[in-house]
Amino acid sequence: MRFPKVIRNKKSKAEVTIYGKKRSYPFYRVCWRAGGQRRMKSLASYSAAKKFADETLGSVAKGSQATALTSGQAADALAALEQLAGLYRDTGRKLSLNAAVADYCEGIARLKDIPLADAITGFLRNTAAVKRASVADAVKEFLASREAKTKAA
Repeated sequence: MRFPKVIRNKKSKAEVTIYGKKRSYPFYRVCWRAGGQRRMKSLASYSAAKKFADETLGSVAKGSQATALTSGQAADALAALEQLAGLYRDTGRKLSLNAAVADYCEGIARLKDIPLADAITGFLRNTAAVKRASVADAVKEFLASREAKTKAA
């Protein structure tokens, strides 16, 4: 078999290339482009490389962005999604991963050199909880607090 072997999708013009083994690198390499970057995965056998190349070609042809992620990035994204699911269970507040990262980046940029945890602690220390009261109740409370000043000594 001659290498490199290029597998193409005629409709989308997507392609995946399988490179053969070498003495210096005893693995088959499957290469493709996704998200404007070249990606590569090494596999021990040609059958595994061919199967992976066919699956990847299908994903790239459909325009899937998942093929643009490295395995570490995919693991980080899944962990972040689990954190967001936990937040939703605990608070009922639903956020997308993009919204969460955008809010975090905006906050970090605005804080400059102040750690986020310190800024949150300072904010919570300096805020007061205000509960709603009717005007009549507020007037009664105010008059009760001033009553001692209305009496002569």
